[in-house]
Amino acid sequence: LKLRRQNLVIGGLCTLFALLTASFPMVLIRRQESLSAREEPLAPHATMRGMYLNTGSRDVGRDPAYDWEKEMRREDAE
Repeated sequence: LKLRRQNLVIGGLCTLFALLTASFPMVLIRRQESLSAREEPLAPHATMRGMYLNTGSRDVGRDPAYDWEKEMRREDAE
């Protein structure tokens, strides 16, 4: 009976540890400021380059027809 209780405690602690470990990336993402909603351009180390990325394109800046706070496109902006 005592061994069964110890196993349940250890199993519960392992489950708790797994849940905390799995939630850690979500907590980090929620604490960071969105890179898309920034006013200033991205720093060179914040941009990602891939082998299939069009490296000849240039950043044209923020989309004036997109509302970053509401995360939806405005129809009246041009």
